[in-house]
Amino acid sequence: ISTGDAGGSSSPTKLEIEIPSGRLGVAFKSDEPAISQIAYHSPLIGQVNIGDIVSSVMLGDGTEFTEFNTPELVAALNESSNDSKRKLFLTSKDSGELTEETVEVDIPAGSLRFATIGSPPVVSKIADESPLVDEIMVGYVIKSLTLGDGTTVETKTAKELTDELRSSIEDENRTLLVMKNWPPTSVITIDSNINVDDIDIEDDMDGCPVMEGVRSGHALEDEACFGMRIHSVQVENGDKIVGHNSEGVKSFLKKNKDKRRIVTLKNPSKLFPKKSLSEEKNETGVIIQEVLFNEPGGDTQAEWIRLYNATNEEVSIAGWKLTKNAGFSNKHEKVLDKGAFIGRWDSFIFGQKTFEEHYGFAPDSQIDFILTNKRMLLTLSDKTGKQVDAVGWGSQRGIWSNMKKTGDGQSILRIDNTLSEPSAWKINKDPKPDCDDPAFKGSEMAKFLWEKKDDLKSWFKHIDLNQNNTLEKQEVLDALTKTFEIDGEKRVQDIKDAIHNLWPVFDTDGSGKISTAEFLEEDGLGQSLKAMIGEEVFM
Repeated sequence: ISTGDAGGSSSPTKLEIEIPSGRLGVAFKSDEPAISQIAYHSPLIGQVNIGDIVSSVMLGDGTEFTEFNTPELVAALNESSNDSKRKLFLTSKDSGELTEETVEVDIPAGSLRFATIGSPPVVSKIADESPLVDEIMVGYVIKSLTLGDGTTVETKTAKELTDELRSSIEDENRTLLVMKNWPPTSVITIDSNINVDDIDIEDDMDGCPVMEGVRSGHALEDEACFGMRIHSVQVENGDKIVGHNSEGVKSFLKKNKDKRRIVTLKNPSKLFPKKSLSEEKNETGVIIQEVLFNEPGGDTQAEWIRLYNATNEEVSIAGWKLTKNAGFSNKHEKVLDKGAFIGRWDSFIFGQKTFEEHYGFAPDSQIDFILTNKRMLLTLSDKTGKQVDAVGWGSQRGIWSNMKKTGDGQSILRIDNTLSEPSAWKINKDPKPDCDDPAFKGSEMAKFLWEKKDDLKSWFKHIDLNQNNTLEKQEVLDALTKTFEIDGEKRVQDIKDAIHNLWPVFDTDGSGKISTAEFLEEDGLGQSLKAMIGEEVFM
């Protein structure tokens, strides 16, 4: 296999790889067969890379195939799938040059909050508070450390790397050279005295089993490469399984609990970003506001999602798309029908089959996919496909781990409409799909006035903050500045001057205050405020 051009000019190196019988779990593209995909269960993981080009294949009987295109290569591999003595002859460029698979990561002074194991050092754990949480992943290989003075240290082992990082902890100009697409392999042994129930194995968003973690103090705590996908499990001198999901892996481990089991881990699990999930600023005002994914009473058909329109304008959401796990193999989506919309300061509920049975009213739209408790990405896109909003949740090292501990019947609730990151959300122990917006950051006054636009008596009571049945200039000023969210000393003073100049028109008895009767008079202050505010708020 020869690596395609990735920015380096290294000379190619000849390689020879023995390939087993059966399916290889790789896909090819282009006339000159380039590897385009590598399945997580492929026996070639760790030996080939995406973008590499196959040069020849030799069968067990000595027959060699060369100068083939992709269909011819695939046909040759399929026809020889029972041959256990096949070989691939490959060429690969030297990896010393900076390529798409090798990146430089600037690191700050202080503690970096990540761990490595092995030789070469492979990232094994990353704390959520690590300053590198969005720069590196479990499974990345640390090639070298460059200090602020230009000195480069080749780090051959995890201990060497740790020592160098500690000795340079005050250096603000350090750089790590990281291999991000190197497919590492880690092998751990689970002895017969180890309780499998203390090991957390879960499917990631591609449905692959992942070694998530172990109980504190567990024998594997410092050995397992957490976040790595489980490629295979084999009983010593016995049976072996490859490519199973988490339930299959756990079942096999428990079935052979009295035996020594060998687990092979290959490739880090793919995650979505840990911080903000919104690619661009949300210009629509429509947000994902609350999600009940830990369904009440174990009923997976009672889950729901609430969107919220945090603006004073009706928004058409026809053709918009709500997607579960966008970008992953187990993606599901719901496209909204023609005519779908959300009214101003209003909600739109996605519910499942038994939603109405649980809550007494029908959802605005029904979804057929289950909201996964353990880990999920939820995105909202407009009719052009542009992402509008997103939220994710997960467990252990997963995204937004502060939202992983929802109890049965609890939801995650947005408490800040202006942010798309973990701090904008909290656990809601008493979720109600039809509740008002707890994070309304627009004008609370405008929202009230809209809801009571035909009841000027309610307006009067709402503006009358001291409840003395008369309105003073300051109370009206406060109502206007809150309605339009006016700040700035000059802008507030301009409105204050306008109120002072117009006050005698509405204060017909000259008392200096506006009574209820004066407020409700035809062409009085009430109708004038409604006409003025209505142009901005109600139209």
